[in-house]
Amino acid sequence: MAFDFLKNANIAAGGILPMCQDTGTAIIMGKKGFRVITDGDDEAALSEGARNAYLRRNLRYSQVAPLSMYEEKNTANNMPAQCEIYAKAMTPTSSCSWPRAVAPANKSFLFQATPSVLTKDRLLAFLKEKVLTLGTAACPPYHLAIVIGGTSAELCMKTVKLASARYLDALPTHGSADGNAFRDLEMEQEILKMTQSLGVGAQFGGKYFCHDVRVIRLPRHGASLPIGLGVSCSADRQVLGKVTKDGVYLEELEHNPAQYLPRSSSRSAARSSRSTSTSR
Repeated sequence: MAFDFLKNANIAAGGILPMCQDTGTAIIMGKKGFRVITDGDDEAALSEGARNAYLRRNLRYSQVAPLSMYEEKNTANNMPAQCEIYAKAMTPTSSCSWPRAVAPANKSFLFQATPSVLTKDRLLAFLKEKVLTLGTAACPPYHLAIVIGGTSAELCMKTVKLASARYLDALPTHGSADGNAFRDLEMEQEILKMTQSLGVGAQFGGKYFCHDVRVIRLPRHGASLPIGLGVSCSADRQVLGKVTKDGVYLEELEHNPAQYLPRSSSRSAARSSRSTSTSR
């Protein structure tokens, strides 16, 4: 399974074919410095960039427009994109983009639990039961994100999405009386070990149901306990970018995944990647 993933990544590195045929919904989250002034509609410009990528590359059109309650039609350009831009003090314009496939999106869950779940044994038992419901339909091994708490259901699930992309990895690792969010590193390891013991694995059994786990603890109303659960699939596509006065910068991704293949197959895989990249 891991070998096939590496071969797919090697082909995708050629820049012609995507790693997974479900190239999903374009989701763009931007943060704009309060001193940054732009002429025009930022969301429209970002959407146009996403639209051009789908039209000019070998990316599947998955979005359907409702003509009525029961009739739909493919938009033929994968629009609309989901664009969110937030004001941010003392920062250039930056963004994170996810072409989020439908399978992991379909495995996002919100559970409105009660505060009685907040003991170690009860919480781990609760999470084990819910993690098992993920199954393998969303293409494991997963990047699993779990969020405990939240001042609203919406914030809980928003945090799940960001955590599944490792966007919140720099959070503090301890809570405080001020109510800050934090990562529970010890619980992340406990849940990772738990997923390895389930026997589900990546499609056909085994221990590698998850690549890694993120557990985020948020403040909450005393009478409620939202718990969010979500995954990023094995294709796991997202990229960071920023725009400054000096130019546009995109996160550099892996150009040569063939280096991680077993030596006997790396040469042929590298040739496959080169032939793919030159066969436009």
